Amino acid sequence: MINLIDPARKRDIAAARANVRLLQYCVMIVSLAGLITLIYGAGFWLIHQDEQTVRQRLDEQSSQSAQYVEVEREAEAFRKNLTIAKRILGVETTYSTFLTTLGGDMPDGAVLTNLTIGKQPAVKGRAANAMTLQARAIDYATVLSLKSKLEESSLFEDVNILSTTRPDSIAGLSGLEAKYPYQATLNVKVSSGAAGAAQ
Repeated sequence: MINLIDPARKRDIAAARANVRLLQYCVMIVSLAGLITLIYGAGFWLIHQDEQTVRQRLDEQSSQSAQYVEVEREAEAFRKNLTIAKRILGVETTYSTFLTTLGGDMPDGAVLTNLTIGKQPAVKGRAANAMTLQARAIDYATVLSLKSKLEESSLFEDVNILSTTRPDSIAGLSGLEAKYPYQATLNVKVSSGAAGAAQ
């Protein structure tokens, strides 16, 4: 077959075909770039949505955690109160038992006029569980009997008479002083068994 197309036209046709192919390549590249952009855009959008969801859940959990912190604080305060209550009840002072026992140990003819129950201030040379009792008696023999009775009591370990006084004349006295003219001051040491009640 004889090609009758002149060389210049032949070159134009070849160039036109190359241009069509280049145009097709350009369209393909632009389409591919658009598809890649679309995929990346969709990925970024999905990631953004996931981030919003996670942030929302974190905010909800933070608010719930704040509620739990308040509950935890209240529980801690309640636990401290229970510990304090347990400590108080564990060292409960039974003054009634102490006083009833002391009253039963008193001899006839003697009465207590002053008794301090509770922790005593620290005094140099004095035991921590020592206390001072003041009593009145009808006579000196009753004072000695009071000392003996207190020594036999389960409440005390050591009893000492510090002083005993009696007015020179009881003619002008009345009431308790007239009935019990002898006044005695005794230093006693509370026994370990009764220390919880007396201190």
